[in-house]
Amino acid sequence: MTEIPTDRKITWQLQYHKCNRPACGTCRNGPGHGPYWSFYYHEQGEPRKDGKGYKNGRLRVKYVGKVRPDLQELTEAIEQPCS
Repeated sequence: MTEIPTDRKITWQLQYHKCNRPACGTCRNGPGHGPYWSFYYHEQGEPRKDGKGYKNGRLRVKYVGKVRPDLQELTEAIEQPCS
């Protein structure tokens, strides 16, 4: 499972992905495969000289999968048959 940073702001996004295979009808005739969850966050860079935050941080993206981790329990509860 992908490690989700807890010490910074993250942004969740549903995305479609193209596999770039010439014979793939899903990519050729539609938006692509998915949607899949990914999250974005800024990696901390070096401290600024004026003490106000950081500079040279990079934007990172991490692929998660079909189900967003904090929604996993909710999804499993919905899929469970009522007893």
